[in-house]
Amino acid sequence: MFQIDDIDKERKKTGPFGRVELPTFEIDPSGLKCRLPIAEVDGVTIAVLLCHIPGLHLGLLLHPAQEALALRTRSLGIKSYRAMWSFGSGVIFNICRITTLGSDLYNLTFRGKPVLATWRDICISAAPVSHHTIDPAHRILQFYPDRTQPVAFRIPRWTVGLMSAMGLQSESALQWAATSSWQVYVAFASIRLSERIDIVLGLCGESLPTNGSPVHWAWAQIRTPASGSSLVGWATYVHDCTCDHIDAWLGSAKEFGDEERKISLSFEPCQYSPATTLVLRMVLEGRVYEAMLRNAGVAISADRGLIDSS
Repeated sequence: MFQIDDIDKERKKTGPFGRVELPTFEIDPSGLKCRLPIAEVDGVTIAVLLCHIPGLHLGLLLHPAQEALALRTRSLGIKSYRAMWSFGSGVIFNICRITTLGSDLYNLTFRGKPVLATWRDICISAAPVSHHTIDPAHRILQFYPDRTQPVAFRIPRWTVGLMSAMGLQSESALQWAATSSWQVYVAFASIRLSERIDIVLGLCGESLPTNGSPVHWAWAQIRTPASGSSLVGWATYVHDCTCDHIDAWLGSAKEFGDEERKISLSFEPCQYSPATTLVLRMVLEGRVYEAMLRNAGVAISADRGLIDSS
């Protein structure tokens, strides 16, 4: 029976990952094909990079690829990944790529648990697919509010582009809710700045249309690290007829937030389909947003809600 010292001697012969090898790297159209020590810890894939900062070994966090890259590399018998992992509380998420694994290469740990890595071949994507890129042109291609029927709302394209100039990238998704006949979620967010604006737009499923026009509603909230768990999850938000209906707002406008961060949503009929479609105008106010606007070199016209280059 092996004693601890005997086991340590055996591991010294074979190395910390079962055998002595050198990492390899090869660039091909799918990305970067690698052979590295790989481990799975609590559902997180980690590549041991065999490099370190003073006193700490480093690992690369990997997320399984879900798109065409996975299909291309699966035929080669290897798995494909993207170099990232998101950690969060359900409200604010941080995307990380590098983690520390402790000081002992033979006893690596991640979040207090052992990292039992073995040599494996993997492929790391060279770049995100087009619908994951963050430039405004690609974001607009996946912008749901006015690309699906019915077109209940329009958000001007310059709003998307110039919010991007502030560092707030757009994302959107269709939703289904019992109280809405149609519902869409829109966010403008920055992981780096820990800033996020959630907007939900919809058509009420419980109120009868007036004059043949659907009943539009809207709701918004501002997320920051200080928000904690006090915020409503946009995916579970159920609209309130008493306060969300746009036609009940004074001037079809409403403010959300506080003195630090405030957004004003206002709506006006679309000139092409005024009976069924509303156009969103958005104004950002408050100390934090004003500083972001100055840093980006853009300004918002309060009278029209337009964002213009300054």
